[in-house]
Amino acid sequence: GLVREAYVSEAQPLIGHFGSYGHEVSTLLMSALPAVMESSAQPSLLLIGARSQAFRETLIARQPAWSTRVHATGYVASADLTRYLNVCDLFLQPYPDGISSRRTSAMACLALGRPLVSTTGHLTEPLWETSGAVKLAPVSEPRELASAALQLMTDPGERARLGRAGQGLY
Repeated sequence: GLVREAYVSEAQPLIGHFGSYGHEVSTLLMSALPAVMESSAQPSLLLIGARSQAFRETLIARQPAWSTRVHATGYVASADLTRYLNVCDLFLQPYPDGISSRRTSAMACLALGRPLVSTTGHLTEPLWETSGAVKLAPVSEPRELASAALQLMTDPGERARLGRAGQGLY
């Protein structure tokens, strides 16, 4: 669709992050993104949500070569959110205390059947690990988080399975 074409060519992966770009989540993203963005797939990144433009500026200042592949929506009204969430191939949603059902950004992605890579931490309920509905890495392991995203990027079948499982869990 037109929204996706604004960010990537058809063959290029589009990774999303939906959130408010607080310090802790931004730090986790900064740690995991280099391995993902520098991979042979050369994905684009769509940052969705309030303060996404400021986070994009910080990323580009550190990684100027990414400037054409990192996009930010800024605040998106809830009526328009689905259009942006649905164009992403997968979401990278790390949380400092782990994914939980109280994370509305993660739940919004799951509700739409979007494949999700996140982190485990002290708030992560057991169902996240037993459900098989999300890819998880320990919050202390940004390399594992990046690796999970890279595996998903190259496996459309697993992305589809994960999306269905996530929607079912939701």
